[in-house]
Amino acid sequence: MTDPSPVFTADNLRKSFSTPRGPVKAVDGISLELAPSDFVALHGPSGCGKSTLLLIAGALLSPDEGTIRIDDADPYALDANGRAAFRAANVGFVFQQFHLIPFLDVLDNVLAPQLSGREDRGALRTRALELLEKFNLSHRLNHVPSALSVGEQQRVALARALLKSPRLLLADEPTGNLDEENARVIMDHLSEFAKNRGAVLMVTHDPAARASAKRSLHLEAGRITA
Repeated sequence: MTDPSPVFTADNLRKSFSTPRGPVKAVDGISLELAPSDFVALHGPSGCGKSTLLLIAGALLSPDEGTIRIDDADPYALDANGRAAFRAANVGFVFQQFHLIPFLDVLDNVLAPQLSGREDRGALRTRALELLEKFNLSHRLNHVPSALSVGEQQRVALARALLKSPRLLLADEPTGNLDEENARVIMDHLSEFAKNRGAVLMVTHDPAARASAKRSLHLEAGRITA
């Protein structure tokens, strides 16, 4: 029996930025592979390249060198519109700051960023309602973000990320603003996503969050060191 194809691969990624003191190598020759049901935590000091690597993995920041593939497709081979459509269909994002739209209610925050002219809006709405019920937010559908607790806001953001059943979920400090109980809830949902054949790549400084991952990689000066 052959191994399943990886959800995500990165091959010799490099990314530098210009600064007044000269170029800085944010990502310096990183190669990485995530199989179905993989859950990888990235950790390391501030400025070591974790968030840059996450942006490249999510087809949001082109590398200077190297390639990525998500389900054996190269999003950087597409034009800007094609890459955006690919990203929306295949990658979910969860951030520390939630990035909810302040004047939209919970249901529209889950739906609005994901709608284009081609989707079945009724099917997406049904999926959104299912996720919000699963995350114990059915009673908050008509509330705007400012009326929610911090933990509820992060669950809304996670529902938004999972709406289109992506293959790859990228999380940047998803528990950074949460108390211990809400952090555990978020990590349980991320672990469940991975168990259902998705793959999770997470940046975290939280030892408890890192312990929830299947494996942990340490970054230093743009390189995986352990």
